[in-house]
Amino acid sequence: ALMADGVDKDKLYPLDVERGLQSLEKIKDHIFWWDSGAQGAQILIDGEVPMAMEWHGRVDGPKQDGAHVDYHLNQALYASDSWVVPKGSKNKKAAMEFIAFAVAAEQQLAYAKLMPYGPVNLKAVDMMEPELFARSPSAPEVLQKGVIMDFDWWAENNQKVTDRFNSWAISI
Repeated sequence: ALMADGVDKDKLYPLDVERGLQSLEKIKDHIFWWDSGAQGAQILIDGEVPMAMEWHGRVDGPKQDGAHVDYHLNQALYASDSWVVPKGSKNKKAAMEFIAFAVAAEQQLAYAKLMPYGPVNLKAVDMMEPELFARSPSAPEVLQKGVIMDFDWWAENNQKVTDRFNSWAISI
């Protein structure tokens, strides 16, 4: 909403939450709230909505299969996940071996072929076919257009922003 309102992607944080909500206010009558990633993709594929913010992995497969849907990663929001082994885990060795397996270049490449999310292992990037790499958020020309979420900012502000957003959403 802030980028749609003209805020440069490199100047998003700290988020101006009120400005973002004012931007959303302009389109509030056209917002469709979906309940799951599958639903978000399906309403887009079925033409129930003209556009959507959606995980590109949800629409890439249907696009490759000929569905009348497309996507771009311009202004993509980059989040991250982590593998975690709890301190004192009884199965620490096995867990660490699994993580090593899961992030190995070969596994990351296999996953990227099934789901075009960017591999975390740069050796997998080197192994990607050009067509697959072009659809990946790991491609340099795509990365430079995206925004990495400021997790420190969200850690400090998540509850306050969630409460404010929910208050706004209930009012529409």
